[in-house]
Amino acid sequence: MILEWQIVTAITAGLLLFNLGIVTVLWRRNRKLAAQLHILQGESTELRHEIAGLCRGAVGLGERISRIENRSRRLKSRQEQLEMRDIETRPYDHAIRMVHNGANIDEIMKVCNLGRNEADLIMTMHRVDKAS
Repeated sequence: MILEWQIVTAITAGLLLFNLGIVTVLWRRNRKLAAQLHILQGESTELRHEIAGLCRGAVGLGERISRIENRSRRLKSRQEQLEMRDIETRPYDHAIRMVHNGANIDEIMKVCNLGRNEADLIMTMHRVDKAS
């Protein structure tokens, strides 16, 4: 009976040491995982800050692009207005040059597709410029 008791005690002691070893290994692994978790949480916080900064930058860039697009539309509209004005005044400019070059009223009417009154007005205005 004493032998059985010693065997049971030895087995119990062995199991206790085995369990103590397992607990020690698990405790060390837990500390290592906790340290890694702490590092990952710090990196996660840094990444969140970087993403927030990138988002703010993207919003600012979007607003700037919107302003540039609005300005581009206004400039395009202005350019179209200027082109239309240029198209409207082109025959008159050509007629004035023709008058300066000594063309007669019939030539001006034909080449510039102007009515007699328009051509006559240009001739009269040019003569006034020449006289003064």
